[in-house]
Amino acid sequence: MAPPNHSERIESLEDQVRSLLAALNARNTQEPFNDSASARQGFRSKEPEAFTSKRGHLEPFLAQVDVFLRLNPGCFINDSDQILWLSTLLRGVAHQWFYPHLSAVNPPAWLTDYPLFINQLGVVFGDPDRIATAKREIEALSQTTSVANYLTQSRQLQMTLNWGEDAMAWFFYRGLKENVKDDLSCSSKPTDLETLIQRSLEIDNCIAEQISEKKRTITRAANPTSMPASNPPIAPTTVHRSSPSALRVPLTTAGKLDPEEYKQRQANNLCIYCASSEHVITDYSQSSGNHYLSTSLCFLSRPSSPVHDVMIDSGATTNFIDSCFVTLHSLPLTSKLLTETLLLADGKTQVIISKEVQLSCLVAELFLSDITFQVTDLGLCPIILGLPWLKGANPSIDWKSGNITMRSPPLTPSLMAPSQPSPTLPSASLDIDVIDAMAFDQSLCPDCLTSGTLYSSPGQSQHLLATTTTSLDTTMALAYDAGLPDIIPQEYHQYLDVFSRVKADKLPPHRTYDHQIPLEEGKSPPFGPIYSLSEHELKTPREYLEENLAKGFISPSDSPAASPILFVKKKDGSLRLCVDYRGLNRITIRNRYPLPLIDELLDRLREARFFTRIDLCGAYNLLRIAKGDEWKTAFRTRYSLFQYNVMPFGLTNAPASFQHLMNDTFKDMLDRSLIIYLDDLLIYSSTLKQHQEHVSAVLACLRQAGLYAKAEKCQFSTSQTEFLGFVVSDQGVVMGRNAREAGGHQ
Repeated sequence: MAPPNHSERIESLEDQVRSLLAALNARNTQEPFNDSASARQGFRSKEPEAFTSKRGHLEPFLAQVDVFLRLNPGCFINDSDQILWLSTLLRGVAHQWFYPHLSAVNPPAWLTDYPLFINQLGVVFGDPDRIATAKREIEALSQTTSVANYLTQSRQLQMTLNWGEDAMAWFFYRGLKENVKDDLSCSSKPTDLETLIQRSLEIDNCIAEQISEKKRTITRAANPTSMPASNPPIAPTTVHRSSPSALRVPLTTAGKLDPEEYKQRQANNLCIYCASSEHVITDYSQSSGNHYLSTSLCFLSRPSSPVHDVMIDSGATTNFIDSCFVTLHSLPLTSKLLTETLLLADGKTQVIISKEVQLSCLVAELFLSDITFQVTDLGLCPIILGLPWLKGANPSIDWKSGNITMRSPPLTPSLMAPSQPSPTLPSASLDIDVIDAMAFDQSLCPDCLTSGTLYSSPGQSQHLLATTTTSLDTTMALAYDAGLPDIIPQEYHQYLDVFSRVKADKLPPHRTYDHQIPLEEGKSPPFGPIYSLSEHELKTPREYLEENLAKGFISPSDSPAASPILFVKKKDGSLRLCVDYRGLNRITIRNRYPLPLIDELLDRLREARFFTRIDLCGAYNLLRIAKGDEWKTAFRTRYSLFQYNVMPFGLTNAPASFQHLMNDTFKDMLDRSLIIYLDDLLIYSSTLKQHQEHVSAVLACLRQAGLYAKAEKCQFSTSQTEFLGFVVSDQGVVMGRNAREAGGHQ
């Protein structure tokens, strides 16, 4: 028998496919599919969308196919028919891959076995390593919109990974927005996945409702129903304003005020807010109950922008804008490189600020300014102009009368609003009383704290000034310095600045001892990986970066090198961030400057009776990286690339550089009244009077060198102390307890 013609066979198979499709369409038209559920009577399911051969689209396509087949059981007599039907949904490369197999002399087994066919599709067009891909995706997954959307993405990956609940709960919590995490931490954190999901959904819904309510409140305030749509014509008269509130240009029911209408209301002595002749802006302002210094502001980037009432606050160290106000007016948000802590006047930390808005503004109808606002939740007033604006504008403020006078170069006619000169803007006078901390704390209103601003209460004479964004670390350092007289002995109070935490946290100057990083010829620092971090570890780099960027110890980098970070657990259980400089150290030329032998150091103490131990603050951070070598210290984090301006721990030549500095600084005292091993100093003397002179000389030398000590780690004029793991006393030197325990475990 002659072999069959291939073209005839293909034509025959195509006829079969057309017949099957015609039968299927006829069945769909004549009667609904009905297996055993009467509820599906009359239901016609839509065919799946075609598979276009794109990588990553196969699984969604097969899911649609599976749903279709479940809804329409009994459509196909056998697997071959089912495969032929599915082949009609293949497009592009998938179509080209499938059809040659129909005419093969020896067709593959999967052409008549549906499960084998699905498996073959996965081999050819599926992800070759779905598990690894899903792992990468879930590690990078985080909530960007609602918890519900985030949950959907998480569930899809969970189905692929088939991980246990504990692992999924950890990843789910890690990716939540910070505000959702904050609310979760207010009570006991859920231990199982379903409870965690349920609580997160509830919190997210509450947050969404709060934002929605704020938007409605702002909208109602901006569009009061009592405002008339037109103005009655009234003869022009002179406008007099003596309101304790600022000049505020109103909104009409359409949300903005026409410039001509604004000028007409102003010229005709009408209330600028409601166009009424019954009262002027003075009466309307007093009814609003504002008791703060304020002015007007509009955004030049938005021609239709209304003029807004803003607070002027000399107690705020930056400018603020309300988050809901930003959303309502669709203002352009920018993410800050690092977050800032909002610190209230009572010392409490309110919120973390991670967004800012940069706008060109016209303030008080006269002063043009580019202003950066920090985005947070405010209360009665959506915009606060703080010290940065006050310094730039430098308005004249009469604190006795409360009047504000703006100075500015003349504006172009297109930017001028009313034709009249801008009036001075009066404000309520300030009566400042000195009260103790407890009374101050009791006078704070809880509602005021949530707004981030402290207001006066109507009818009271006291006014409490507002917020600041001073670094929490700086505040703590100031408090630390204030307590130094209680720690340092009276005879050394003239050297209290040597123990100052505020000064120690400043970037040291460049010296001849700056740490250099010479590299072997032809070698370059490596570009290392980012190590995976646990939930606990993720908090440490953010805090470390914020603190050290503020001090100037590190700065953003564009270095071609990058070392990874890792963590070392401290004695108290907290984590210390360390940079893994092993790759850099391997190609660094060694500095052979000698370190002292501990035995030799201890031999100097034989006749000593009084000891003072001084531990330097910051140690290696007291030395700068040599100019031009900073890029070699670059390290990678999930946030960005940074480099050190001061000498970090972990560099191969760091001990030699630091010992060199210390030896040269105290060269006249070494082995006479002082021994030094890196950042540990021990002053020793035979008599108390002599000892006090020696200590004063060392402290004076520290001051001159710009080095600072850690007061709580120092011990003064004692007959026994611990130094380098040894107990030194007027009786001699013995091994310390910790050193003995360490030796016993070896």
